[in-house]
Amino acid sequence: MKWKIPEDFKSFDTLYALNSFGEYWTENERLIQTAAKNEEKQFAPKWTPKDDEEYAEYSMEIENIRHLHDKIMTPTFRYSCIVTLFAIVERELRRLVENLENEKGEQKLKYKELKG
Repeated sequence: MKWKIPEDFKSFDTLYALNSFGEYWTENERLIQTAAKNEEKQFAPKWTPKDDEEYAEYSMEIENIRHLHDKIMTPTFRYSCIVTLFAIVERELRRLVENLENEKGEQKLKYKELKG
């Protein structure tokens, strides 16, 4: 799909950055879950639980197999994404103030007041 974007459309980079980041996040979440499912499929117990006690043991073994992905990789990845998202928003706020200053002159609101 081709977009007709005016030359002075200054938010295109911002929207593109956020969209790309969303795709990156989604794809990596999918990759982590796929790896967890593959690990589970490969190393899951080969027996079928017959009662509550066996089901509890079976579930515990599955949880141990998925531990790396579910308890370490996913939270670590999500935390790093939040930090990255914060950096993207901060960068785009800086660009907004710079664009306003280029078009309208010096602004009362400075970038340093937006930081953090």
